[in-house]
Amino acid sequence: MRIKSILFLLLFPLTSFAEEMSFVDFLNAAWEKSPVVKGEALQRQANDQLVSSVRGKYLPQVSLDAIDTTGFPASNSGLQTDGLMASPFRSGLAGGLVVQQTVYDFGRIQSVLERAKATRSLNEARLAQEKLQYLGLVARLYLTCARTRSLQRNDEELMSWAKLNLDETARFTKTGQRSIVDNSLVQTEVNGLKLELDQLRKYQASLTDQMKLYGGTKDCKALSDSWQFTVPESLQVDDPSLLLAKAQIEIAHASYQEAKTNQLPTIKVMGSVGEMETVRLVDNRDNYYALGVGISFPIWNGGEDAKRAEAYKSQTDYQTENLKAAQLEYASQLKDLRDQYDREREALKVVEKDMEQVQKTIRLASKRYHSLQGPLIDVREAFKQLRDLSQERIQFMNRLGSTSLQLGILRAGETLK
Repeated sequence: MRIKSILFLLLFPLTSFAEEMSFVDFLNAAWEKSPVVKGEALQRQANDQLVSSVRGKYLPQVSLDAIDTTGFPASNSGLQTDGLMASPFRSGLAGGLVVQQTVYDFGRIQSVLERAKATRSLNEARLAQEKLQYLGLVARLYLTCARTRSLQRNDEELMSWAKLNLDETARFTKTGQRSIVDNSLVQTEVNGLKLELDQLRKYQASLTDQMKLYGGTKDCKALSDSWQFTVPESLQVDDPSLLLAKAQIEIAHASYQEAKTNQLPTIKVMGSVGEMETVRLVDNRDNYYALGVGISFPIWNGGEDAKRAEAYKSQTDYQTENLKAAQLEYASQLKDLRDQYDREREALKVVEKDMEQVQKTIRLASKRYHSLQGPLIDVREAFKQLRDLSQERIQFMNRLGSTSLQLGILRAGETLK
């Protein structure tokens, strides 16, 4: 009855204890503690500031200019002063306030803004890649811990049966009903299990310490055949390859628009007020202000902007095809992961049925052996099959967890059209 009770326990999935930490809790804790989170916030802040800096081109540009020259008036354009300070009627010291405002540029500033936004999208793709790598790292740590814990518990259960079998064999050996060889073989199996169990416990302790570095306050749970992770939306990641392909389209299109708008006019307003030390050819010293509206219409610059626009148009079309290819690859990846999950589920069911059959076999072989009706080799072979199948079951549960995790973290179904 004792042997049957122990074997009966093997029919049930490995259970969890109160002091164990679920996968999602560990993932959340590791992410909150991660330096990647702080890096993301800083990068997004930098991205927003970059975009805001370009929006500043829509606002008036104010500068305080001063100049002091000798010699021929208006021959110091290289000093880059504007307004009154650039007047050909001035000589000597001058200073004043200059205000410039772009009234209309036919989309030139907008194209620069779109390019800044595209750069932000490119950085977002890089952030997604970093997040996916980090979550993958901590997830693999947890799954390794869960697999080790499952193997450890499995060996502990097998050890209970093996020790019981050793006790029974030793008793028969003392009475002369079994040979000392049988006792030695069973003792060897127990020793092998002890060594493996000791190694697993040490490895488990190491993995638990590693989890603490990432925010894990408790041990991991053992694997379960029902694991299908529901990852919180805050931890889900858009496929970085899709984000990158989309950002490359945005950059190419913004560059195309920029090259195209460089061929269009710009209308500006400029105003300035100031004081001059010496004024030439102007009698009214009270009119030290200037206001003007100007339009600049580029006619031809050797075809540079036109050719650049054509090149970026082709680049946009090329990147669009790249996005389509990335979408196909992503859809194929998701389909493969779903199919793989289904295959592993089916394979796990087969292994579990085989385990049930082997458990029946080992019960029968043990009964015959302890009744002095069967040989030890039958028990040992059945035990070996049970051990191999239980480890194979754990391997399949580990694969199920890994596949489910990938489906949970990636935003399944998103194509970023």
